[in-house]
Amino acid sequence: MKNIKVIIFDWGDTLMRDFPEFEGSMAEWQEIEVIEGVQNLLKKLHKKYRIVVASNANDSDAELMKKAFERGEIAKFIDKFYTSKEIGYKKPEKEFFEEIFKMEKILPKESLFVGNIYENDVEPALKSGANGILFDEKKKYCNINNKIEKMEELWKKLQENFY
Repeated sequence: MKNIKVIIFDWGDTLMRDFPEFEGSMAEWQEIEVIEGVQNLLKKLHKKYRIVVASNANDSDAELMKKAFERGEIAKFIDKFYTSKEIGYKKPEKEFFEEIFKMEKILPKESLFVGNIYENDVEPALKSGANGILFDEKKKYCNINNKIEKMEELWKKLQENFY
């Protein structure tokens, strides 16, 4: 569990706020918002880990996702963007995760998946052999041990569990 090489983040409501009132690609929304603490966290993590984003993003491909991250001034910390459009599978399908491991040339146990929906992000990552941490900003999950409520907590969690 200590050999994390790649941290895989979900996108909507994990790194950037998902506004349900806006349609189309986030890159073209009139307003975007980076989740509090994300920029500082990514800056720290990027020095030690490969950082990728993996999303089901219905209205975006990897290029449009990158444009949204550029608007939020955090694209420079992301090494690779993956969407279900390019991967050919959607979360929570195990193949979604397996394809990322293959493309990143890592074993599942060398990755950490961080997402905001346990059943869609963390649980299938764990079932595929990866590590997982739930970002539970809205405090919806009571019985999950490996979770954070603020993005800044991830750095501490990594130090405690993965070194």
